[in-house]
Amino acid sequence: MVECIDEVVTLSKTVLQDVQVAGIGITGMAESGVVLGSDNQVLVQPIAWFDSRGESQMAQLGEEFRIEYQSKT
Repeated sequence: MVECIDEVVTLSKTVLQDVQVAGIGITGMAESGVVLGSDNQVLVQPIAWFDSRGESQMAQLGEEFRIEYQSKT
């Protein structure tokens, strides 16, 4: 994965010259990703889609928000 990102950044610089990458987002289906630093160390522990730790916060946002959120994520 890291090699792929490096290749995309390198190719972008050949087209856009002075491009600077501020961040890269990667999505996936049904599982979670891991955010790595420039030294390939884990920066943030992943939270999988089925993790229930955010249920109380989601409930506080209301049913309308939950439905809208789920329809977009």
